[in-house]
Amino acid sequence: LVQALLLFFQEAVQEFYPNNILETKCQEVGLGINTISLILQTWEQIKPNIVTMLLSKTTSSCKLVDMDWSFGVTAASDDCNNVGKTYLQLKLVLQDSNNSVERK
Repeated sequence: LVQALLLFFQEAVQEFYPNNILETKCQEVGLGINTISLILQTWEQIKPNIVTMLLSKTTSSCKLVDMDWSFGVTAASDDCNNVGKTYLQLKLVLQDSNNSVERK
């Protein structure tokens, strides 16, 4: 049950659910009105702290070490609508807090 609640609230934070969507989701899983009211009150109190915590983890987790880019025009494709379209390709080299390097 605790794991399910954590996943539920993780989705709520990621999607930044407003209260009406959160209330609808709670109703969909069959929660009672008193439980929903308590969840909404608690959510309003803790949401700023959760968002701040998630943002701090996101922004400080990786360091950009190198970046390469290329710009081009699609010359051939199996989809005619894509021929002649421009694109931008980024190649990123990131370093995490453990100093391991990842290329994306």
